[in-house]
Amino acid sequence: MVSLRDAADVHRCGGVLIDRGWVLTAAHCIDPRDQASLGLTPVTVIGDCNLRDLKTKNENGVIKAVRPESAFIHEGYTDSSDVGNDIALLRLREIDRPRQTPVALPSRDWKLAGGVNLVALGWGDGKIAELQQAPNLLFIENKFCNDPDLWNGIVSDSMMCAFSSGQDVCKGDGGGPLLEGHSPNGNVSAGFASADILVGITSFGMFADETGQRVECGSSSKPSVFTKVSSFLDWIEAKMKIKVSGGAGVG
Repeated sequence: MVSLRDAADVHRCGGVLIDRGWVLTAAHCIDPRDQASLGLTPVTVIGDCNLRDLKTKNENGVIKAVRPESAFIHEGYTDSSDVGNDIALLRLREIDRPRQTPVALPSRDWKLAGGVNLVALGWGDGKIAELQQAPNLLFIENKFCNDPDLWNGIVSDSMMCAFSSGQDVCKGDGGGPLLEGHSPNGNVSAGFASADILVGITSFGMFADETGQRVECGSSSKPSVFTKVSSFLDWIEAKMKIKVSGGAGVG
């Protein structure tokens, strides 16, 4: 798990380690054209289960904050008003690569099996320092998620929806992982993280109502929407093969 922060050490977005040198996140978190984003070189903190763990150790090893060497935003992402292709990669410097174990990626033909628990992770707006999880999210087919009373047709084939009453993602969870959790007998807490599969990246949800008032976490009446990772495996692999020395950019 990765916390993306501003220069004042304020958590703003999530991310997930997919290789010892690469962090996957959402494009809207680091888009340099959006003044509300963190920009292409966010403070990147890996392995901190608690936002106050910085410069300490936990079961994952030493935690430290680093700046990425380079960043890649999907070429098809335009801005935060266009929700498609909301995916980005951060490349870590060789000397900053952590000991933590990366999460497994899905196969290209990944499809959700019946009865599988989906688990979203994040710190929300950072008011609660301990890493939170929504462990019992239910997959919602796009044809239902696109209902006029829900997301009204904006959810494309490269996105997926999940929902459970009293559980959802919050503002600040963007870029964080949606996992097909290893859950023996339906119990996520009894599973092994090493057997989880990264199936989605948090993209957007119902963070405000029609009047603009903030919707409290867990109170959304709409499913949360995630970038479907299996749709972007070719893009991820292509970017990870690029040999760069510094620099960052869109695409």
